Amino acid sequence: MTPSRLPRCSGLVVLGLLLAATSARAQGLGGLIKKKLNQATATAPVGQPVKFDKVTLEITADRINSLIAGKRAARQIADGPNGPAALEAKANQLDARQTAIYDKQVDNINKWDEKRRDWENCRDSAFSALHDLAKNRIPDPESLQKIMQLGQAMAAAQQRGDTAEARRIIAALDKTKAPTRADTLAAGKACGPVPAQSAIIQEWYALKAQLDTLVTLRAAAEDSVRVTEQRVSGMDARQSAVFCERIKAYIAQLKSKQNQYPFTDDEIKTMANLAQAIKDLEALCS
Repeated sequence: MTPSRLPRCSGLVVLGLLLAATSARAQGLGGLIKKKLNQATATAPVGQPVKFDKVTLEITADRINSLIAGKRAARQIADGPNGPAALEAKANQLDARQTAIYDKQVDNINKWDEKRRDWENCRDSAFSALHDLAKNRIPDPESLQKIMQLGQAMAAAQQRGDTAEARRIIAALDKTKAPTRADTLAAGKACGPVPAQSAIIQEWYALKAQLDTLVTLRAAAEDSVRVTEQRVSGMDARQSAVFCERIKAYIAQLKSKQNQYPFTDDEIKTMANLAQAIKDLEALCS
């Protein structure tokens, strides 16, 4: 497929898709959290305690402080030089440059890509022909002995149930089937050298590779933020979200001076004694 048939900034497109998928998951989780919060609050008569479970956790001082610490640790990563936002900014810069090159060089990029595909097809055909010839040749004694030794090692690994060793041996067997240096030289004579790239096309492909890498790094950064908050706070994403919603509900209740949501006496006492921590957590939960 030529670059003209691909999104011209494939790395950023995938990054956008990744962000959209993350947003969709977050929206789905948000719906579940609201449903859970309603079950834990609005449906329970005022004055009666909330029914705590694996998702709705009791508001205690330890949990408040742990969640604050977890969100601060996660935010430090998120706002850092290798956080998701910073990586997205880098991607935007690279995308702008790649787009500018593509707009001017699209015909040259497509022509080079067509030459590259023709060269790769030629090499594949050459290797296939060499492989067919090799199947009819008797292996040299050294290669034959190596294959026999690998076969014996494979049988031994399977007998003792060593799957890791079996995978290693399979990889070694596959390597014996790979094109040799002589095969590569022979294919090179038949197909010629790799089509040369101009400097501007080299830059375009380098930018594409960097954007693809940023997609992977962005996903890893998101995971790092999530895992850090969960490790420090001791709460998973659903527990944290419900906890935050209950904190927000408590603050809204104070502002409206109406007891709309049920909290236990211990929870109310804890939140009253930790007024500043509650405000800090509300800000971090937003």
